[in-house]
Amino acid sequence: RFYLEASIDDKYGIIDLNNNVILPFEFAKLSIVSDERVYGNKEYMDCINYLYNFKGNKVCETSFDWFYSLENSDYYIVSHRHENEYGLCNKFGKPIIDFKYKEFRERYSNNKKQYYFMARNNLGAYGVVDIKDNIVIPFIYDNLYSDNIDNGIIAEINRNYYLIDLDNNFISDFKFGMNR
Repeated sequence: RFYLEASIDDKYGIIDLNNNVILPFEFAKLSIVSDERVYGNKEYMDCINYLYNFKGNKVCETSFDWFYSLENSDYYIVSHRHENEYGLCNKFGKPIIDFKYKEFRERYSNNKKQYYFMARNNLGAYGVVDIKDNIVIPFIYDNLYSDNIDNGIIAEINRNYYLIDLDNNFISDFKFGMNR
């Protein structure tokens, strides 16, 4: 299935590729987050966004500022609230990981067949947690970088860079600075 966000007279809805209306044009703000979920609100003055199904029914009473759907993840959605705190919720808006992280970047491990999250805590330290918020890599790093978590994670401490794996094992250090 493929859907598009569309508008008529400054109201938003969802259509398919044949111009069939899937979700009526009654939203002030709207964004598709999965094959069956959208987030947004129906009032222009409403700063709170809700999660809706494609029938226009609100599926959670919890408000969020932003949603991001994770691929192939049973519709888990990364979200954050007004205080720039990130967490994880399921497709019904129920929090899975509390909204306590100041940064939250997902990476999928093909080797371990699950998602991991490079996160920054309230103290500014970076670490990695799994989908159940278990600490996989302790929050001791100044920053973490990775495009492919299975090939390693670049960990920064005091402007020194190291390559570590998902078990926090040291793989190698870099003798030169990095342009990040």
